[in-house]
Amino acid sequence: MIIGLYDIDMSKYIHVPLNLELAKLSSYYKSRGEIVSLSPLFSPQRYDTFFCRKDYYDGDFPSELFNNKNIIYGGRAFNMKKYFPLEEEIEKQKPDIYIYEKFRDKFCINKRKEKAFKTMLNADHFRLSLDGETIWNDFYKQINISSVSHTLFLHDYNLNNIKNSDIIIKEIMKKMSKNHRHLAVKFPIEVDNEKDLFKWISFSPSSSFFILQYNGIMEDEVFYELIEKTKGTSILEQFNYNITRNYEEEDFIKNKIQKVYKQILFLRSKKRFVNLKYDKNFFTDKRWERVIELFQIYSALTHKIPDEIFDRINRKNTMYQYASSLLEDETIKSTFTKKEVRDLFQLVREKNYECFKDFYECNSVIFKGGKFINE
Repeated sequence: MIIGLYDIDMSKYIHVPLNLELAKLSSYYKSRGEIVSLSPLFSPQRYDTFFCRKDYYDGDFPSELFNNKNIIYGGRAFNMKKYFPLEEEIEKQKPDIYIYEKFRDKFCINKRKEKAFKTMLNADHFRLSLDGETIWNDFYKQINISSVSHTLFLHDYNLNNIKNSDIIIKEIMKKMSKNHRHLAVKFPIEVDNEKDLFKWISFSPSSSFFILQYNGIMEDEVFYELIEKTKGTSILEQFNYNITRNYEEEDFIKNKIQKVYKQILFLRSKKRFVNLKYDKNFFTDKRWERVIELFQIYSALTHKIPDEIFDRINRKNTMYQYASSLLEDETIKSTFTKKEVRDLFQLVREKNYECFKDFYECNSVIFKGGKFINE
C-alpha cells in the first residue's frame, strides 16, 4: 500500500508542534514495508489509505474529509473530551519525527523559528497516558532517553490531570544531561490551585513549546509567591492567567475584578508581565473584554522599559494617567480611542465603583498581611 499522512494543523498554521500519532503511523507502516509519505496537501486520491489528524479545533475541516472511504481521521479537534488511542502496537512505536523535515523551509522563517524547529526535531516525543488520567505502563517503549537527550516533548492533553506525571517526568530527566533537562508540551498544562502551580513551575520549560495556565484568580499571597519564585526566569512569558474560569459573570465584575487590578499594579511595580486570559463568551457585555485588554497593556509596556525611565514616568502613573498618555502619545500604537476609554471607565464606575476609584487614586500596592493594599 501507499500510505499518506496529512497534518491538518501543521499544513494550516505551520508554527505548531508536530503530530505524534502521524509520526507513529509512519514508523509502523514503514516497518511493514509500506511506502509512507507526509503529504503537504489534502490529496487522498493519491494514496491507498490517507490518515488525517487535527488537534486544534477551529471549526475548519477539509470539505471531503467525511465523505471519502480511504480517509481515516482523528485527533482532539474531533473529540475534546478524551484521547482515542491507536492500536496498541502502533502506540508503542518510536515516532518517526523526521517525516517533518519537509516543513523545515516553511517553518524556519527566522532564527527564533529555526531554533524552535531544531528543538522539536531533536526532542523525545511521547505520551504518558492513554486514558488521560493514569500512567500508561508501556509509555517507555516510545522513547530512548540518554545523556544526550535535551528536551522531553509531551503530547498529553493536560499533564496535570495525569496522576504522578510530574514524578515520572523527573525520573526520566535523571537520565538526561544536567544542563539540558527541558520540558515541552503540545497542550497547555492547566492548574487551579497553589500546589499544582508550584510543582510545574519547578521544571525548566522549553522556550519554544511550553504553556502553563492558571484557571481562576489566585489569592494575593499565591500571586506574590509566583512573582518572587519566577524572578530571573522566563517562565512568566509562557504563562496564561485565565481570570474568568470558575466564576459567574456578575460575581466576577462585582467582587473579583478589583483584586485582579491590584495584582496588575503589583506586576507593574516589579516590571513583570502576565498574559491575562478570559473564557470566550464569558461576558455578555463585550466591553468587559476590552477592560481586561486595557489591564493587559497597562502592565505589558513596563517590563521592557529601562529602570530610569520606568522610575521617572510609569511607576507613578495611575490607570487614568496611563490611559490619557496612551491616547496622546502617537509613538504608542493603540487600538483604543478616547471615546472608548471614557466609555470603559464609565462602565467600571457603574458596576464596581471601588475599582473605578483605584483607576484614579492608586498607582502602586504593597503586599501586607497576605493581601495587596494601596500604598
